[in-house]
Amino acid sequence: MIVLSVDPGRTYGIAVLTDGQRTLLEEHKFVDIQVFYDHIYNLANTYRPDVIIYGTPVRYTKVIAFQSKMIGILDLVALQHNISGVPCVDVTCRKELLGNGHATKEDVMKFVGCNKGDNSADAILFAKYFLTYQE
Repeated sequence: MIVLSVDPGRTYGIAVLTDGQRTLLEEHKFVDIQVFYDHIYNLANTYRPDVIIYGTPVRYTKVIAFQSKMIGILDLVALQHNISGVPCVDVTCRKELLGNGHATKEDVMKFVGCNKGDNSADAILFAKYFLTYQE
């Protein structure tokens, strides 16, 4: 199974896992919605994921509004590629995989073995959660 996982935000993390192994790990500053769309669309064309996983916003109104646009793009790309777009709540992923829903970013980075950035680590965490509990 190939999973494209995204932690949306002003800085967003991307992970592609193929059969549970990291194939790609990236972290980017958000530029604009077209650049984000093109990037995700090209990743979906290149890696042909079976599913797109993404974190859902659970905090402040401005953050929710911003991330919701990104989630719309993720769902659109999933639809265009005839695959599912699956939301994950980061607190749930942390609770189930680390035993603490309020684990720190450092805890997540250590758990997934990622030192590239906390957004990339969250993207890996979402993918691992999906592979563990949703398949």
